[in-house]
Amino acid sequence: MAYNVIAIYLRLSCEDTDINSKDESNSITNQRNLIMEYIKSDAILSTYTVREYIDDGISGTRFDREAFEEMMTQVKEGNIQVIITKDYSRLGRDYLEVGRYLEFVFPVLKVRYISVNDNYDSNNFTGATGGMEVAVKNVINMMYSRDASKKVRSARTTLAKAGKFIGPQAPYGYKRSESDKQKLVIDEEPAQVVRLIFEMAIEGKKYKQIARYLNANNIDTRVQYKERHGKKWNHPRNYEIKQWSATAVMNILFNEIYTGTIVYGKTACNAQTGYKSKKMNPDNWIIVENCHEPIVSKQTFEKAHKVINKTTCNRTKEQGSYKKSIIICGCCGKGLVNSYGYYKCSCDYDPSKYNCRNVRMKTEEFEAGVMQYINTTAAGMLEHLQIYKKKRSSSVELQKEIDKLHQMKSKAEAKKFQLYDDYTKGIVQRDIMVSERTTLTERIGEIEIELHELESKIQLEQCINKAGEEETIELLSKMETFDLDLIRQVVKRITMYDDGNIQFEWNVDDFLQVK
Repeated sequence: MAYNVIAIYLRLSCEDTDINSKDESNSITNQRNLIMEYIKSDAILSTYTVREYIDDGISGTRFDREAFEEMMTQVKEGNIQVIITKDYSRLGRDYLEVGRYLEFVFPVLKVRYISVNDNYDSNNFTGATGGMEVAVKNVINMMYSRDASKKVRSARTTLAKAGKFIGPQAPYGYKRSESDKQKLVIDEEPAQVVRLIFEMAIEGKKYKQIARYLNANNIDTRVQYKERHGKKWNHPRNYEIKQWSATAVMNILFNEIYTGTIVYGKTACNAQTGYKSKKMNPDNWIIVENCHEPIVSKQTFEKAHKVINKTTCNRTKEQGSYKKSIIICGCCGKGLVNSYGYYKCSCDYDPSKYNCRNVRMKTEEFEAGVMQYINTTAAGMLEHLQIYKKKRSSSVELQKEIDKLHQMKSKAEAKKFQLYDDYTKGIVQRDIMVSERTTLTERIGEIEIELHELESKIQLEQCINKAGEEETIELLSKMETFDLDLIRQVVKRITMYDDGNIQFEWNVDDFLQVK
């Protein structure tokens, strides 16, 4: 355990409106300098060891930030005694969550928190007035974040409709114009690779064949090309994308940007949290043509897609309707293929994915092992099912109990929020508020356990009532030859790991819980 350690937490995101201006009041450098000056001016804090945690470009309305979570892990392990931020908004812009950290998390973990510009030091916190001031400032921060997020989204939409490029990185084959950073110009070296990919697709080559050719000829990927030219590449999976893959090839072939067209709004996300929510209807996309010089003509783009569609149709006719593989690689998550007498990862040819190359098993051995496990498990399911049918409860009665518990949970949660509100207004004392909230939290936990048990029974009841479900399980218990179509009716996923272990995930998992 380390002693006398200060964590200075620095954060910057696009919701900070001065991010690209000359006034860098919220910049990482400014935050760091401000906090270090504060530490130096304090006789005690200046003797502490300082550790720095930075989340650059992450919204303050979400708390699953990498550096923040790493810092909190160290706090929980007792390795940090003080946390300092420039102001409350650096800690976060969700006033309820920030309040929870200030009033409960930090005190419980016995860590001191200092907000420099807000003149807040938890060591000097003495009463409800301070709590009220914190709550008001946090509400203001959250309102600011909502307003800023809407403005950012509106500005980006306006730029997109004007044909401006607003992506974080220029696509492979392009670079930003020196005179206009929101305009793309052709980067000739990688552009030649893009043209080659389209030519090979027109010749009838499949995505994987094109990827193998590019790797065999040591043609730079997007990451390698940028690194070779001394440019920084910000990508969390940097180590995984230094080899061409079928997916990378497909993404290029389906990207209309290479015809000079910009498409914006394919997906919608929460403007405050940054979480991607869903794909948007193509009717709502913003499509602007002739925004920049094309690398391939529209005729070439359409010709390549005709060949791709023809190849896909032929493969569908030969193999029947496409079904996503349920046999998965435990190292990369991609589907396994049955080839040359082995089940193996579909990307085992990629030398950068060493572990995936070990995900392989002889076809006969794999299928025999899977069949034996499914036979035994399905037989057990049938046995338990017969026992359960004799003692199962009515779905209507179960649903009434579930509705009652949901009401109890909602009331308890509302009471928790009311207690915090009363505390900030000085109506109740801190110790009473903490005690009652702790009791309510425990009760909510008990209710959630009861709800889970009852909802599991409801789901089981529904599974039992499904026509043909029992018959399918009976067929599996007597299966003598490997039938993947039959297996996929009740098995969601079969995962093989590089150590040879195999894990099953069932669609009817509730059957396995019957006592």
